[in-house]
Amino acid sequence: MAYKKFIPCIYLYKGDAVKGFSDSTIIDTNPVALAKYYSDNNADELIVYDMSEGDTAHELALDIIKSICAKAEIP
Repeated sequence: MAYKKFIPCIYLYKGDAVKGFSDSTIIDTNPVALAKYYSDNNADELIVYDMSEGDTAHELALDIIKSICAKAEIP
């Protein structure tokens, strides 16, 4: 029997979770809570993509990624 994995992706842009590369529509203003939701609902893995532009935005994204790692229990 084949096993399918659930691997969601969170695109970070200006501190928010957005739809994707070409669509910056905000999905959630709290990406840490979104990652926790995925963790609580049995996601097998989680991909976080930082779309920040510049050093200041990148530092904010790193802080969010660190919070995601602390809250979500996903490989």
